[in-house]
Amino acid sequence: MDNFSKNLASNILAYREKRNWSQMDLAKHIGIPRASVAKLESGGANPSLSNMILISKALEKSIEELSTKPVPSIQIHKITSAKAFQVLPSCFSMSKLELKVYQSQTLKKFQGGRLVILCLSGGLQLESDQAEFKLNKNQWVEMQGVDSLKVTAYLDESICLIKKYELQ
Repeated sequence: MDNFSKNLASNILAYREKRNWSQMDLAKHIGIPRASVAKLESGGANPSLSNMILISKALEKSIEELSTKPVPSIQIHKITSAKAFQVLPSCFSMSKLELKVYQSQTLKKFQGGRLVILCLSGGLQLESDQAEFKLNKNQWVEMQGVDSLKVTAYLDESICLIKKYELQ
């Protein structure tokens, strides 16, 4: 998948989620089947010019905004019980980076794709090229389009798990 397709897929998904729309909601706004929206968001298809204009109008974003570097899609989740671990993205069953943060570290190996960060203890201040926020113990976040990430512990020693995976 080329950068244009990756960016477009990521941005359509992110802007749709920011509006709290389902894939069906977006499909109704632009007059295409929901399955077509799913293909666009996965990068499995590129829209025609006329559909690109309809998507742009529906999401109230320019075609340039839809096709350039992905916007952050950030939603912080709280783990309240052992059952809550079941909602973590499946990438946590794969290899991951465990990071003990004592002061401040900048990570620069995430060029694009999605990034999942799970705070296991303490608290973290996270700063990417697109957003800044805090994560506390037993919270996790999924981000997309992150090129670099500065991780700073603000509560004693903090431990987090970080996993990067590519958009398919």
